[in-house]
Amino acid sequence: MDDNEYRERLAHDVAGWTRGGLIAPEQERAILARIGAGEPRAVGVLRLGWFVTAISIVGALVLAGGVTLLFATNWDALPAWLRTASIIAGMLASYAAGYALIYRFEMQRVGSALFLLGVLLYEAGLFLLAQIYNMPVNSPILLLLAAIGIMPLAYLFESRIVLLIGITNAAGWVISEMAKRYPDSPKAESAMLVVAAFGVVLYATGRLHELRRAMKAFADAYAIAGLLVVLGLVYVFTFSEPWDAIIDAGVKSYAAPPVVYVAIGIAAAAVLDFSDKAAIKLDLHHFEE
Repeated sequence: MDDNEYRERLAHDVAGWTRGGLIAPEQERAILARIGAGEPRAVGVLRLGWFVTAISIVGALVLAGGVTLLFATNWDALPAWLRTASIIAGMLASYAAGYALIYRFEMQRVGSALFLLGVLLYEAGLFLLAQIYNMPVNSPILLLLAAIGIMPLAYLFESRIVLLIGITNAAGWVISEMAKRYPDSPKAESAMLVVAAFGVVLYATGRLHELRRAMKAFADAYAIAGLLVVLGLVYVFTFSEPWDAIIDAGVKSYAAPPVVYVAIGIAAAAVLDFSDKAAIKLDLHHFEE
């Protein structure tokens, strides 16, 4: 249980004690101040639990869609500099509001929703900026830029939802890049091995995160994303078309592009590295006992 979950649980219990007459309101405020949860009204949002989280996330999504739609309907009438400034200002304002609510007012869930809004505006802004400056909006590089910009913020704000968005963009970039580079059979089918290797790397990265206490909260996001990528490929190969293409192409012409073997090597190295570190950690644990 991390610090935020501990404060939320204790704030909920203390509120129940106050309602039941076990402690006075003054004692409630003193306990909340001692654990850094603030005044009872400031932690009221925390007491609502996951309901507030769901409402906040939905609200962030709706607000992001509304802002994007507002700009889209008036897009051509705005000058390029105003469009660019609006995108950057909206993104920075969401980040600033989210940071203030999380770290100054201890409103973790609402602040995280505003931070999520900033992330969504950032990703939408990449495609809008590409349109403003006459760049291809269907380029896979935009997904890569989105992942590069989002994933460090996920660690900074300790948000697993944002991390999943970053991983999704990274996976979309890998898949789109492979489809763009190898559009024809048989290399199109062999390039799927790159996607499979990427899924293994994600899973191994999640397992590596478990070795460090500070990173452990993000382990599940990587592991689940890696499993979904691999299971998605398994689902694709439940259809007969990929297998028919492989059989028709023949084994010799089905030689994979070099990037496939590089990706498989990276995935294998990541898994082996994790296995070695896990084994060392296990031995040290037994030695300490």
